[in-house]
Amino acid sequence: MGHLQLGGHGPALRRGRQRLQGHQPDHPYAQTVPEDPALSPWVGSSGDRGPGNAKIPNVALFGSLANQVNPNLLAATNMPKVFVCPSAPRGGKGGDANLMKDYAVIYDGGRASGDENCCPERTTNSGRAYTGIGWLNSKVSISSISDGTSNTLMLGEKANFSNQSWCSQGNGCNQFLWVHHQSQGMITTSEPINWAVGNSRAAEGWHSGGVMFAFGDGHVGFLPNNMDQNVYNALGTRNGGEVVTLP
Repeated sequence: MGHLQLGGHGPALRRGRQRLQGHQPDHPYAQTVPEDPALSPWVGSSGDRGPGNAKIPNVALFGSLANQVNPNLLAATNMPKVFVCPSAPRGGKGGDANLMKDYAVIYDGGRASGDENCCPERTTNSGRAYTGIGWLNSKVSISSISDGTSNTLMLGEKANFSNQSWCSQGNGCNQFLWVHHQSQGMITTSEPINWAVGNSRAAEGWHSGGVMFAFGDGHVGFLPNNMDQNVYNALGTRNGGEVVTLP
């Protein structure tokens, strides 16, 4: 895959776009063990919001790994500061700055409003191929972004305290080193910016009036809450062929 350099400077957000351009939320459930116990030791009833346990829980499913030292503890509890948005509150509104990130990759877009096409963290294809930049085992190359890297969203804000799938607002739902059923770190543009609906995978931030995004070519721009949903939706697809004009 080619390199998508973040933090670079690209075309202004006002630039036109050679593209066009709507609920099937997944059903919430509480999972008591992770899908990959070797990589993400966690037990929901423990109150731990990520792989922060000093030891792998003493649960039969973990087999010989049960009650052993958590091999991912150091990495999971020392997130680089670049993943923290200075504007996003923490503490009671979410997670510790060493554990919870404030950003996510766009995995899908271009669908009916509210259709999140679940679940990118545990399937490579839900029956409808993901149209964004990243999901489980994705291998998206720059050449496959036929809508243009300067016109396709790659990363967006997902504040640590935001609702994500069944993880409720304020709990801390965007762990740095841990992904299970709720798709931490993955968002869709088929749900509006700062969408005030539970059990969703929408972009959400703490800035007044909108959210910051990084495009495929690395340039960063601010998209307002009130932008045309058809335009925002189209920005989340890498090869939809839509024609839109940015706000």
